[in-house]
Amino acid sequence: MTTQFLECGSQEEIKKFKPIFDQAVEEAKKIAEKAGVTFFDIVEVRFYTSDEESKEGNGCKWIPNDEAKTAVIKFSRNADLEALTHEVGHSFFHPSPLHERYNEGAQYGEKFCNAFRYALHPDKGKCWMATDGGSYDAHRLIKKCETLPEGKLGDLLAALSKYFADLCEKKRAKICEQKKKGAKDPERILDSEDI
Repeated sequence: MTTQFLECGSQEEIKKFKPIFDQAVEEAKKIAEKAGVTFFDIVEVRFYTSDEESKEGNGCKWIPNDEAKTAVIKFSRNADLEALTHEVGHSFFHPSPLHERYNEGAQYGEKFCNAFRYALHPDKGKCWMATDGGSYDAHRLIKKCETLPEGKLGDLLAALSKYFADLCEKKRAKICEQKKKGAKDPERILDSEDI
């Protein structure tokens, strides 16, 4: 699927953002495949309109179309480059069994997307990441991945991918188990992970 990428952007802006986007999509698709998740193709990436910018600020926004299994990313011209990576991460997390629609906490999507951003751009450090234990604080998730065999070898992205895939498999088993029991909501698994 072809992405409409900054159609109203300058060549300079496209050169600046496109390599970050392409790398993020390539790696996010690998994570989705490993986890058995349908990746939500990103059909458009565009800058906020001036009205949207005044409401949304300097960030980014990932907007899914669940029926089409696609998404659009909108972002500020002032957003940092790597914020685009975070938004791409939603394309593997949103369709996963770890999403809040399967009775997990809403904060975990943001945590995994920030961990994905850091794993792809470790040279940028973590100073941009929240440290308050809230939705955008992925420090404990990253630390957990660093203790896995792949993480100990210095491949944080591989560790994150394996951990995510293992959690998806564990959650699928819980969903299946709960269905057999006739329970409405699947058991939560992420809270006990201390991430």
